Amino acid sequence: MTKKTHIIYSLISICAIIAYGGFIVKSSISPVDTVEETLPYEEITEAETEEATEVIFTPISTVEAPTEEPTETATVEELKGFSPLFPVEGTITKPFSLTHSYVPETRDWRAHSGIDIASLPAEAVISVEDGLVTKCCSDPLWGNVIEISHGEYTSIYKNLSTLIMVKEGDSVNRGEKISGVGNTATCEPGEAHLHFELKHYSDFVNPMDYLS
Repeated sequence: MTKKTHIIYSLISICAIIAYGGFIVKSSISPVDTVEETLPYEEITEAETEEATEVIFTPISTVEAPTEEPTETATVEELKGFSPLFPVEGTITKPFSLTHSYVPETRDWRAHSGIDIASLPAEAVISVEDGLVTKCCSDPLWGNVIEISHGEYTSIYKNLSTLIMVKEGDSVNRGEKISGVGNTATCEPGEAHLHFELKHYSDFVNPMDYLS
């Protein structure tokens, strides 16, 4: 074998070895590492992430705020800040009652939404608190009547002797004389007395719970 022939055989052997080595390396690569195999796995992961996000993050606009129950009429405890004066000196002869009873003078059933305070005729009747006179009139049943607003509260004085001391629109002070005890109410005839009522907004309340 000539030297030239030997070189040719050597080159052929080297090429064969290189080709065989490349085949082994290619065969050892896992199919999972290919682009075609990894794409489906990545897509599934993104889908699962989006689904989890929808479950965890609830839109704030879908959550309804709790509603409060309507506030009922104020209780005595809630009205402690209102402490009116006693409207006249005398003796209570008929208490407050929202129970209806028959009234012979009017021939019907009525509640006694105030208190009757027996006193001397023309005894001074005072405003129980600072306020504004909202009514000053003569009523067919209750005689001379004065109403005074104190904001949330209204004091009502019935069976008065006169209406000349104050008029509608007047501002009055706590303890100021507004009239006198009379006997002008046809629905409560008899001895001179003041029929006194107290309202919290539109609700009658027992004056004895607040008078001082």
